[in-house]
Parts: sequence; C-alpha cells; structure tokens
Amino acid sequence: MTHLSRLSVAALALLATVAWLGAGAPPTRAAGAPITVTCTFVNPAYAGSCVESTTRGAKETPAAACQPILECLNNSQCVKTYCRSTSIRQGWTLESAK
Repeated sequence: MTHLSRLSVAALALLATVAWLGAGAPPTRAAGAPITVTCTFVNPAYAGSCVESTTRGAKETPAAACQPILECLNNSQCVKTYCRSTSIRQGWTLESAK
C-alpha cells in the first residue's frame, strides 16, 4: 500500500468516526430560530384540556408565548380558532407552558 493510500484510508476512518460520534448528538438550533412551545389550557366548561402549539423568541418565556392564545380564548371578539374550534370564550386559564 502506498503512503497516499494509507493516508486516504486513515482520513476515511477518521471521517467515519466523526460522523458516527455526531449521529447521536442533539440537533443544534440556529441563533434566533423560533422555539416551539406547547401550551395547555383548561376551562371548567370544556371537557379535558386544550393543547395548542406556538413559537417563542429566544428571550421570551413559554408562558408569555402562550398569552396571546389565552387572551383570544377569553375574548368573544377573537375570530381565531383554538381548542377544536370551541365557542367557549371565557374562564380559560393557562395550566402549563413548556
């Protein structure tokens, strides 16, 4: 085997090792990319809980990201649909934001 062939084999082995080690690494998030938040809302007049997803900025808390949905759910003038298009427009609270 020539010196160049040995070097090529070593380089390929190194690349394969790096690829194998990186395969289990968690994906990285680009700076400024939106973060998905799962908001869970409850209402005594609604069966079960309502789970909606939204996005937040890097400096926004999960609860703050859920706030516009909560405001809509408690506003009879809001035309957006949440919670399987419920018509219940008062009494909602945020149970969790993750």
